[in-house]
This record gives sequence, C-alpha cells and structure tokens, in this order.
Amino acid sequence: MIIRRHVVERSIRAALLSALIFVISPQAAKSEAAPDVSAFTITAPRTTSPPPIDGSIDHPAWRAAAHVTLGWNVDFRRAASDKTDAYVLVDATSIYVAFVAQQSVPVLATQRTTGKAVDSDDWVAALVWPGGVNGFQYEFKCNAFGVCDQTSSENADFAPMWRAAGRITPEGFVVTMRLPLDTMRGDGKDRWRLQLARQNNRIGDGTLVWANAPDMDNESQAIYAGYLDGMHGLGAPARPRPRLGLYGLGAIGSSGAGGDTARIGADFALPVARSGSIVGTIHPDYSNVELDQQTIAPTEFRREFVEVRPFFTQGASFYNKFDAINDPGNIMLYTPGVATPSDGLAYEGAQGNFGLAGFEATSPSRTDAAQTASWSSADNVYSATLQRVTLNEPGLVDRATAGYVRVDNQRDTYVYAELGSDAGTEVLDPSQAGWSEIGAARHGRAYFIGAALRKIGEYYNPVDGFVAHPDIAGWAGSGEQDVLPPAGPILAVSLLTSVDRYHNVRGALDQADQSVAINVQTRSQFSFFASSGSDFLLSPAGGGATFDQNGVTIGYRGQTTTPSSISYDAGRFGDGYLRSWSRSISFQAGAQSSVALEADDTTLAADNGSTQQQWLERAAYSYQFGPQTSVAIGVRRIIGTEQSEFVDASNVSAALHDRIGADDLFLVYGDANALATPPRLLLKWVHYFGAEKGT
Repeated sequence: MIIRRHVVERSIRAALLSALIFVISPQAAKSEAAPDVSAFTITAPRTTSPPPIDGSIDHPAWRAAAHVTLGWNVDFRRAASDKTDAYVLVDATSIYVAFVAQQSVPVLATQRTTGKAVDSDDWVAALVWPGGVNGFQYEFKCNAFGVCDQTSSENADFAPMWRAAGRITPEGFVVTMRLPLDTMRGDGKDRWRLQLARQNNRIGDGTLVWANAPDMDNESQAIYAGYLDGMHGLGAPARPRPRLGLYGLGAIGSSGAGGDTARIGADFALPVARSGSIVGTIHPDYSNVELDQQTIAPTEFRREFVEVRPFFTQGASFYNKFDAINDPGNIMLYTPGVATPSDGLAYEGAQGNFGLAGFEATSPSRTDAAQTASWSSADNVYSATLQRVTLNEPGLVDRATAGYVRVDNQRDTYVYAELGSDAGTEVLDPSQAGWSEIGAARHGRAYFIGAALRKIGEYYNPVDGFVAHPDIAGWAGSGEQDVLPPAGPILAVSLLTSVDRYHNVRGALDQADQSVAINVQTRSQFSFFASSGSDFLLSPAGGGATFDQNGVTIGYRGQTTTPSSISYDAGRFGDGYLRSWSRSISFQAGAQSSVALEADDTTLAADNGSTQQQWLERAAYSYQFGPQTSVAIGVRRIIGTEQSEFVDASNVSAALHDRIGADDLFLVYGDANALATPPRLLLKWVHYFGAEKGT
C-alpha cells in the first residue's frame, strides 16, 4: 500500500506539473485584448441647476441626465430579472446619481445607521475610478432608506459626509445620491471609469450591473467598468487639503484596567501630490469597541485575527498583493502581530500605473516598518510587486523581502510567481529561509481550476508576518464548478474541492489535505453546505496527527442583516475525536433594533479516555437612532477546557457612537476583543480639521 501510495502521489505531481506547463504556455497565457466595454459610455451632462437629493426624480434637472439600465446579473450570468433605471448628472462640485429600482418581492431595508451592514440590505451603488483602471476606487452604496456606506482603496477609514435619500414605492424603491468630487482623487483625466450596481438580498438574487462583459466576476472590477467622459477640470484639486484629526480621551477604570487616565493625540494626512499623502499618528488610541473575534472553533494552526487599528487599516490595500492558490496560511505583513506604537508615519499613493506605500511604527523599544511598490500595465494584463518588512528591537532583528509577478489575460487564464526570503536573529540557516511559489488558474463563467507549486523554508517565518506552517515543499490545487438552474427552487449549486501534499526539509510528509464540499442556495433564502475531508500534520517533534472534520451547515437569510445558521462537525482531531456544534440566530426587534444570539460547544474524546468540553455563549443588541448615531451592547462567556487549559471568562461591552459634522463621539465600556471585561469607561471625542475623515 505504501508503494502504491507513492506511485499515485508521483503520478499526481506529474499530472499537476503538466497542467501547469500547459496553462502557463505562451499560447495559453498570451495577452488578449482588453474587454470591449465601449458600448457603456456616458458623456457626463453638466447642470447649473442641480437636483435636490430627496429620493425622487421629479425635479426637471433629471430630464437632462444620462439614462442607462442595469441589465446584467453578474453573479448568475443572465439577464436581470428586475428592471433598474439609473440617471447621471455632474456639476462643478458633484456627481448626481439616481436609481429607480423595480422589485417583484418586498424590499429588504433594515439599516438606519451608516455603516457596512448596509451591504446586507437591498442596495444600489455607484463605483468611480477617477484615475482609471489602476487608480483609486471609490464606492458609494445605499439601501432603500438612503442610509449609506462608502469605501475607498485609498483609505480604509474613508468616511466623508455626503448626501443621499431613498424612498420605498409600490413598485420598488428610488435612491438619489450626491457624490462630492473633492473627496475623490485622480490624475486629471477627462475619462473616468464608472460602474452602477444593485443587489437584491431579500432572495439572494445576485448583483445587477450596468457595464458588463462575458468574463467579469463582480461589480468591483475596474477593467469591466464603463466610461464617464467629460470630467476634465473636475474632481480633487492638484493638491488636496491636509487633514488633522485631534482627539481627547478620558477613562475611568480599575487599577488592573489601567486606572483613571486622560490623554490627547492626533492623526494627520499631508498631501504631497494629487494622489499621494504622508499620513501619521501621534499617541494613537485604539480604545473603541471593535469586532468580537473570540471563538472556540478548533484549528490545528495558529489563529488569525482581523486588523482593526486605523493606522494599519488605512493603507492595507497597498500591501500583501500576492496570490495563493489553496492558501496554506502565509501572510508576509500581518499587522495584528505588531505591537501598538507610540507614534507612526506612513506614505501612501498611486500615480498612473504605479503604487507606493511605506510605514514606520515606533515605540520606546521597538520599530516595525514596511515598504511596498507595485506596477500594473494599463490593461492589467501584467503586474508586479516588491515588498519589504522589518523589525528592530533589542536582541531581535528581522528582515523579510518578497517579489511577485502576474500575467492575466483578463479573460480566462492567469499565472503568477513569487520569491521571498527572511533574515535576522532567528534565522539559523539562511539556505532554509526562502519562500518560492508558482501558480496558474483557468476560469470561466461557472468554473475555476488552479494549481500551485510552493516551498516555504524551515526558517522563513517573518516576525511581523503570519506563517501557519513553515518547512513545507510540495503542490496544491483547488477547483470549483457552479451550476445555475434557470428556474425552480434552487438558485445555485457549487461544488468545491482542494488537495495539497507537502514534505519537510528531511523529505518526510508533513502536511496533506484533501476536501470536497457542496453548497446549495435556494430561492427561499435557505442554504445548505456539506463538507468532508482529511488533514494530516506532522508535529515539530516528529509525530503525525490526523484532523478530519466533516460536517453540515443549514443557513437562513445568510446574505441579510439577520442571518441564522446551525452547524455540526465531527471527526478525528489529533489524539482524539472531536464533535462541534455552532448555533446562531438573529432577528429584528423593532424597526431600529436587532438581536443576535450564538451558542457553540465542542467535545473532545481523547484516546486516553479523558473528555474535554468547551462552551461559547454570545448575545448582542444594537439600536440605531439615526444615520449617524447607534449603540451596541455585547455579552459573551467562554467556559471549559481546551488543550488541557481550563477557561472561565465573561465579557460585557457597550459602545455609543455619534457623528456630528466634523466630530466623532464615542462612549465605550469594556473591550469586545478582550477575553474578559476590562472594567473601564471611556469617553473619546475627535474633531477633524481640513479635509474630511479618511480623505
């Protein structure tokens, strides 16, 4: 059986290598012409009498607007089932956009406060690229009430004040928007890129778009966006206004939570070009209640967390522009591992086809820094990135460097190659401190197949990075096939599979994974997911263990603001058999409030006869006073034994946020990210001088 297994593995590797050679052959990877979206062109009509933003198109100005329709469902690759008309106007200060959406089912509109949760309602959106395909992207999104969210690839904290209004009608809903030009940064082009989009989350009916081409995947792809001509002389000035955010903080707390404190600090942005700025922070404060990331979900690897600190999130889009087919967990710059600095300075900018960013975060005994430069051809067929991450503190120095190139014909094929190295105090053998990878993929409207050959050395493990498993060399592959029935109760069926095989520097098999899964999405808002697989991991001590978690999940309204689900997983987990349940339910508790409840438990029956159990119980309540004011309360408890360690910890946290013009006000108790409640009450006020927040 061992001989046969090795023969099979060699056959698989040979077949995989042959497939890679075919996919990256000049014929397969040759550059195709950029997708032809010239039919989707608007010459922006200019108005001297701008329409009011009132959720209607009754004002005479809208009669002179450019009129287009959103006729393509990009998710399900078919004509739109509901009609959406859109209208576009401009003047010297703004772009005006109106959506008239017809809907055959009741409109889903629950959010009353600006924020990311708008994405789970029925929504409409305008996406703008003032600098073209390789420039910054700005997205303005609203639900049927005219409650909105906005994002930008320039700054993750992008939050200017802008106007929108919505109105639900017997036929659907109408939304009107005023997008301020001075918050969007380009390079003075007369031709901008524009996409208009809409999503029906009530029944999960996919995203409708205006500009489209056969091979596009989503509304955020600039290469498939339409054209907005006649924009010369509009937009941000050659050098936008600088921004200063000055904050004051007062805290009342126990001695264990830091005691009573008061402090001031500042964040600033100093533009040095039309699309580049120096940004910095002095005495940064990260005291807001953030995402509750505590979990008892089992994992054989180090747990990964999401960054929430503004200084690091604002430039995150510039870094880690690497590919990873069937990603084993390799992040070159993992900022949640960086200690909170006392001050920081960064540069972030884009010009033409180039992007450049760097930061230095310093504390009395430590300096963390990163720099990155990227380039893309005008049609995005060719792209490249160079990145460096360093750490200096007494007794520890680390320097990681990596480069990346990608060729993507923007239709159905891409290939990439990456090469990196690590050096410093903890690198005992430089010959085993490298990272190399080559990968390729073919994809179409309803399928994806990709494969990669990679090697991560035993000592490639940047201190400011995240490497789930160093010392692996081998291959990996993944695939997906979507089935989209034209009618009936099923919206979509997805079949997914992945496989990898890695050996360590001594030639021993040290990681092997294979999995298959099926996901079914129905028109009744229910979804069903089932997976099965097997995972083998060799410990540093030389012992092998199996981690086989097979399970099923039933979900309801998973794309809305009130999702519910129940999951069960079971299988071998190291030296025992693990069973896990996860149960969550959320619902509206009136027009302006919602409740979410969760109960998870795990039971590990060890081979030695012992049993370890752990529970997580969580409840959250939120109330939305209006577009800029909300309050949230969370309660969580984790109790039980994990890896022979008993935990009994409770957390209560609450936060009130109010945005008043150029001011942010936070009243916070506790910390949702902490395992147990820090007994402290915080009052924080921020005033923004100059440019608006995040611009």
